[in-house]
Amino acid sequence: AGVIAGHDMGAYEATPAGPERVDLSESAIGSLTDAAERAVELHSHVQAMSLLDHAVELAADVGLQADLRLRAAVSANKLGEVERGLVYIDAALEHFTTAGNTDGIRRAATAKSELLNGYFRSPDALDAIEEVYKAIDSVDDPVTVGVAAEAARSYALTSNSEESIRAVDRLLPAAAEFGLEDITLDALITKATAFGFAGRYVEAFAILRGVAEEAELRGSVKAAARALNNLASLIEPDNPMESLDISERLNVAVRRIGDMGWIVRNSYGLAFSYLADGRYEEALSSVNEFAEDEQDPFNLATLGYIRGAVDHLRGPTSPEVVDNLIEVLGFYREDTDPQIQAFYLNSVAQLQADISRWDDAFDTAMQVDIRLSNAGLYIAAQAAAWTRDLERLEAVAEVLADCPIPSVALRGYVAAARTALQGDTAQASTMFVDLIDEQSRKLYGSYLTHFRATFAMLVGQDDPAAAHAARDADEWLTRTATETLRRLWAEGLPPDSRAELAG
Repeated sequence: AGVIAGHDMGAYEATPAGPERVDLSESAIGSLTDAAERAVELHSHVQAMSLLDHAVELAADVGLQADLRLRAAVSANKLGEVERGLVYIDAALEHFTTAGNTDGIRRAATAKSELLNGYFRSPDALDAIEEVYKAIDSVDDPVTVGVAAEAARSYALTSNSEESIRAVDRLLPAAAEFGLEDITLDALITKATAFGFAGRYVEAFAILRGVAEEAELRGSVKAAARALNNLASLIEPDNPMESLDISERLNVAVRRIGDMGWIVRNSYGLAFSYLADGRYEEALSSVNEFAEDEQDPFNLATLGYIRGAVDHLRGPTSPEVVDNLIEVLGFYREDTDPQIQAFYLNSVAQLQADISRWDDAFDTAMQVDIRLSNAGLYIAAQAAAWTRDLERLEAVAEVLADCPIPSVALRGYVAAARTALQGDTAQASTMFVDLIDEQSRKLYGSYLTHFRATFAMLVGQDDPAAAHAARDADEWLTRTATETLRRLWAEGLPPDSRAELAG
């Protein structure tokens, strides 16, 4: 296809202006688009955009130019070239708006929303699609199905679960009528995600597991990958290790798709999981395979944070190191995407906790939207327990009671710590032992180690079970060389380790 396109371009350029040149331009445009399609199949999206750019230059019809730009935007999306994709889409949208082309406006708005949602810009994505969606009287053709699907996704990602579910239910009959299997699968994933954000986890997990399997059977790798991605996200709060397993499966799937933006995002997500599990070399390997000069500012900030976090955790750290990392995180401070805000606040709170800035950590962590993440409550509970502040722990328990996210481990931790602070150390010991036993295969290493160190600190190591927990905590911290947390949790470690750290 590329060779034919080259021949047609050469013939076009060598022909003087006139009817023959016009005919050759049409032939060249066809060859270029065929070559671009072949490049997309080979995941060569840079080449695809270049070929389509040439086709745009040759096209005399502005409507055709707009259509070609929307095709190029698909490759920009897959490559992670967000701004370039927006330039393509906005140019197309401007033409369709001027021409009063309702169908074109809908297609362009759908493409823009999809691009923005894929890169944590869901409020902007909703702005791009909501007005177009609300103007639709009925969802009754493939284009309006696409608009409704993207509106549903935007509503879900901006915490409007009811509107999201309503939009999905509205589009499914038409999607079935027109045989739009990929959109049907994608819409079901969105509905499941909305269920998850609304606290309806049994429905969410059942749909996502079913879609992942059905999509694989139908050869829809993209839908299977998105189902796995959202399943991993929803499972992570209550079973991080299962979430990590799913994310590793997802890593294989997205590489089959060849979507570079998704490959990078998932690899960075894996890095955060490896960090929490004390697997620092794996965390670095997950992010170091990508060339820095090919990363956008968002990914570069994330890369800098992950590398800095590894050094920080290996330690010994300092307030200056933490302040520098918080400054790196400042890149996300003004981001309006709810998920990014939750990530930002969780990360800052954790860094503050890591160096015993307990008051700051508690205040920051309690700002996290509990509809999106329970990680803030983990950090706030840690701050309350390690300052032996029963009043703050009760405040965490009160918020936790309204948290829609399954939080079995966190509820158990808060209950055990509260019992210890109330003075019933024997009952607290039993509760901590049961908690650690139940969660030993579910939690990341750092979470489990935190539970063990807290147990030993609050109950005291005269209790044999607490002393055993202290030894297990010290073993993990030593084996993973997590020096910063080893110093932070020294009071919950065996006496000889505390003496070594003091010395």
